Amino acid sequence: MPGKEVQEITRWLAENVSRDLYVHIMEQYHPDAHVGRKRRVTRRVRFGGEGSDSHEEVKYAEINRAVRDEELGPVKDAAVQAGLWRFCEPHEGQFHL
Repeated sequence: MPGKEVQEITRWLAENVSRDLYVHIMEQYHPDAHVGRKRRVTRRVRFGGEGSDSHEEVKYAEINRAVRDEELGPVKDAAVQAGLWRFCEPHEGQFHL
């Protein structure tokens, strides 16, 4: 079952844009640009002379991964359930630039 966000987005598109719009489920997504890079180090100086803390996080950690195969079908199912029917399908042997 897709997440609630997917159902809401596909429903909104069908009701407010058009049921005839083309939908491209981007199975080729991979993290790029700033996604997955380290955030700047945050330092907090403790009072009382105990030193400082440093902490590093990855930017946009929630999207720092490729799409999983098991996520694709439920997204398309949610789109179909919302009334969307025109899907951009990748052609065999064709690559995306």
